[in-house]
Amino acid sequence: MSIEAENFDENTPRGGHTFEFQTDRAGFSGTGFMRAEPDSGTNNNANYTTNSPRLDYLVDFVKTGTHYVWVRYIKDGRRR
Repeated sequence: MSIEAENFDENTPRGGHTFEFQTDRAGFSGTGFMRAEPDSGTNNNANYTTNSPRLDYLVDFVKTGTHYVWVRYIKDGRRR
């Protein structure tokens, strides 16, 4: 199963940032991609669970056991 980033169930802004749907860079799959904006160079090394924006996805696991999640992302050379 795969889930495209833009097919989230909830978008929670935090710390003055939110995820926004974008299509202005090549290489995405699906209809676009999600970017945390504004890209102001903020780096949350502490309290990131309360200070960083979040996308939630509802997943129905039909079997118990170990499940793995792979995340594909692109760093576009902007200041991080």
